[in-house]
Amino acid sequence: MTESTNSARILQELVSLESWHEPLQFDQKSKFHIALAFGDARYAGKDNFPIEFRVRLNRATLVVKCDPELRIPRATKVRAHPPMQKTVRQLQGLKNSTGTTDSITAEGQAAVSAKEGPSASAKVARKIENSSNKSHEGQNEVTEVLTQHIRMIYREVGDEHHWDCEPIAAETLKGHAHEGTSSLMELTPKVDKRLSDMGIRIMLKCKSDDFEITDITANKTVMERLRGDNLEKRLRMAREVIKEKLADAQLEVVELDPKFRDVIIADILSVPDVD
Repeated sequence: MTESTNSARILQELVSLESWHEPLQFDQKSKFHIALAFGDARYAGKDNFPIEFRVRLNRATLVVKCDPELRIPRATKVRAHPPMQKTVRQLQGLKNSTGTTDSITAEGQAAVSAKEGPSASAKVARKIENSSNKSHEGQNEVTEVLTQHIRMIYREVGDEHHWDCEPIAAETLKGHAHEGTSSLMELTPKVDKRLSDMGIRIMLKCKSDDFEITDITANKTVMERLRGDNLEKRLRMAREVIKEKLADAQLEVVELDPKFRDVIIADILSVPDVD
């Protein structure tokens, strides 16, 4: 698929979004990847809006629209990222009596248990225990906990694929939602023609009231100082600046005052991952 001017329409600083997939082949599965991260944006208005502020997102939704000739096997869709519990317990540097190193993770134990049953899980647990018993004095057990600040939950809406992004143990989205190292789903072309033209469009959207605007500073006139601070006026000015940023990114500009209005903050095309 060729590059398009549509491939880089993003509200910068607030969000980073990339997408790629393995080259499409008829009746063959191609892995589809997303790299998505959220930032803590700081925006400043132009002369007509002399204001500076910080903006974060409370939540957002990743939307993927695929060409009708692309089939998405249900089993390949990632339903939740990360899983509800993702903790890795790893024993490192534990040398046994033969001088080799034993290392196994709790995720590996769970995978063996799911594949081979409880007896296999018990064997794995004994291996961890035996590794600890065989360790030389002075060598420590290392425990690693993998943390994720954003969770993505899948839902299907018509012919679209949605992942709702919500913060974990926080009020706003910040950091990686997905780093792209693993796929979100797989694509299978149903026809053996125009494969290079089959498009996958990715959008990130939020509601108008999902913009959390804080730390507003504005150049005030003498009359404004006499009248006192007007927070609502400053919020309106900040929303106008966000609309300017949307226009600069060639994204659709909508009014931000009504609640629950959909706002598209990124709109790109997935590209084939070729060397």
